[in-house]
Amino acid sequence: MVIRLLVGRGLCRTVRPSLLLAAIVVLLMLGSALPAGAAPLPAIKWSEPTILQDYGDSSSFDGDADVATDAHGNAYFTWLDWRKTYGAPYARSRLADGTWTMARNVDSSGWDEQNEEAPRIAADDSGNVFVVWVDQMSPGNDRVMFVRSPDSGHNWTDNVDVSGDTSTSYELFDVAAGHGSTVLLLMGTSSFLQLRTSTNSGTTFTPALEVNRVSHPDFMELPELVATSSGETYLVYRLRTDPDWAIQVMSSTDDGRTFGPPVNVSTVYNASPARVSSPVVTAFPGGRVAVAYIDTTYAGGEQRCKVTRSADGGSTWSSPVLVDPQSEGGKGNDASCYIALTPDGTLYALYYHNDDRDLSSGYKPYLRALRPDGTWTDRTDLTPLLLFGGHGMPHGLSSDGLGRLHMLLEGHTYSLDRDNTMHFLGTHGSGGDDGGDGDGDGAKVTDFTVFWVVLALMLVFLLLAMIGFARRPKRPVAGPAPAAFQPAPPPYYPQAAPPPSAPPPAVAPPPSQTPPPPPQR
Repeated sequence: MVIRLLVGRGLCRTVRPSLLLAAIVVLLMLGSALPAGAAPLPAIKWSEPTILQDYGDSSSFDGDADVATDAHGNAYFTWLDWRKTYGAPYARSRLADGTWTMARNVDSSGWDEQNEEAPRIAADDSGNVFVVWVDQMSPGNDRVMFVRSPDSGHNWTDNVDVSGDTSTSYELFDVAAGHGSTVLLLMGTSSFLQLRTSTNSGTTFTPALEVNRVSHPDFMELPELVATSSGETYLVYRLRTDPDWAIQVMSSTDDGRTFGPPVNVSTVYNASPARVSSPVVTAFPGGRVAVAYIDTTYAGGEQRCKVTRSADGGSTWSSPVLVDPQSEGGKGNDASCYIALTPDGTLYALYYHNDDRDLSSGYKPYLRALRPDGTWTDRTDLTPLLLFGGHGMPHGLSSDGLGRLHMLLEGHTYSLDRDNTMHFLGTHGSGGDDGGDGDGDGAKVTDFTVFWVVLALMLVFLLLAMIGFARRPKRPVAGPAPAAFQPAPPPYYPQAAPPPSAPPPAVAPPPSQTPPPPPQR
C-alpha cells in the first residue's frame, strides 16, 4: 500500500506509509513536549450577559445567589432580593432554547416582615425545580422553607415548612436532586446535620435522618450537598476544631440513605493552626467528584483557592492544587471560588482573584479549566463580558448535561442607576449552537487547537515534499552534446539481376494536324 501525493511541479511522487508514520510520530513528540497549561481554554461561544432582575434604581441589591442545571441544558437561578428591609427569595429560569421565564418571588407569603437567608436551588431532569431557604419566624426560631416548580420555573407551589422539629432553630440547609424523582433536603445546626428524602419529586418527605454530629467545642458550618442521577450523594462542610480547621466530605452511594465516615480532603500552607473556608463540591455520575476551598494560612496573609478530585466516589482523593497560576508563583489572593465538572471530565473553576499581595490591582473574575490528564489551561479574564463594567464577584457556577457552563457574577457598578445587579453569563461549548440567544458578541477565548492542527498539517506536507524531492532522479552533469542518433542500416542481402527486356515496339507518329492544300484547277 502506498500513498500518492502531488509534490513539486504537478509530478506524482510515492511516499511509503512508514515514512508518513515517522512524520506523525515526530509531530506528536513535539506536541507532547509543550509545557503543561500552555494553551488557553478551548474556544467558547458566550451568550449575551443577562441581568436577572433589573430594578432600574441605585437602591436595589441582589445577593446570596445560586444556580442549578439539568441534563437537557436548562439553567435555574435563585437569589435574595433586598429591595425592602427584609429580603425575599426570587427565582428565574433560562431554558435550553434560550428563552427566559419571569423573575418571581417564590415565597408565597410575599414580602413578609421576617429575615430570610440565602436561598439554594436544585433541579431534576423532569422539569422539577426546588428552592429552600431559612425564614426567621422570630428571634431564635429559624425554619427551613421549601417550594417546588413542576414546570421548569413557570409556576410555583406554596412554600412549606419542612423543618419538622419545632424545638430546633435551623441555621444550616441545602437541597439536591438525585436520580429519578429523589429530592434530598439538608438541615442542621453547628452540632448536627440531618437529611430528609423525597421519592416523589418533593411532594412528601421522610422523617429526618441524622448524618453527622460533633461535640462542643467542635462545630460544623458552611455545608453543601450535591447528588447525581446515578445515586451518589456528597456532603461537604467545614469542621472547626481547636486550633485547626478542616474541610470534610461524606459520601453515599444509595441516594443518601447511608453515608461513609467523614474524610479530611484539605491541606494547608501552614499546618498550625490550619485555616480553611468556603468549601464547594461538584459531582458527575460514575463516581467523579471534586471539592474546592480557600486556604488562608499563607505567611503574608493571602488566601488562595485549591481543588482536589476523586474518581472513585470519594474513597481516595488527589493532592490539593492551587487554581490560579499567579498563586503558584507565590502572589495573589482569591476571595471566592466555584467549580463545575463537565461530562468529559474537565473541571472548570470560576474564582475572584487579585494578582497583587497588597490588593492594589483590584479583584477580577477568572475562569480556568483542569483537564482530565491533570494539566491546566491558561486563565481567562471575564471582566470584558460584564454589562456596565464592574468587578463581577462570582456567585455560582454549574454545568448542564450538554457540557455548557452557567454562571452568576455580581455587577458592583454604580453607572446607569444600577447597583450590585446580578449578571448571568452562559457558554455553549466549543462550536455549539447558541441556543437562540443571539450571536454572543462577548469576548471569545482564543482557540489554539486550530492553530496546532494547521501547523501540524503544514509540517507533514513539508516533510513529504522534502522526501519526494529527495526521491527525484538526478539530472546528468552538463557537457558537450552527444552525437545525433543514427539508426543502424538494414541488413544487405544480394539478389539476382533481372532478365533483359525486349525493346518497345515502334510507335507511328501521330498524323499531322496541318490541313491539306486546296485542289489545283
